[in-house]
Amino acid sequence: MKRVLRAMLLSALATGAFAWVLSRLHPRPEPATVRPGEVDADELPPEAQERLLEELDRLL
Repeated sequence: MKRVLRAMLLSALATGAFAWVLSRLHPRPEPATVRPGEVDADELPPEAQERLLEELDRLL
């Protein structure tokens, strides 16, 4: 029974160490400042505003 518990503990430690090494090698990217799909329609040119309204009408 002790051998099984020791093996489980070593497995958990090895998995944690492996995850830590991977997180150091491949850091997460910085979050975007603007959420995807967020548009300030007032700043768009009139043609783009019209296209956006048509697309919204189509989706609704």
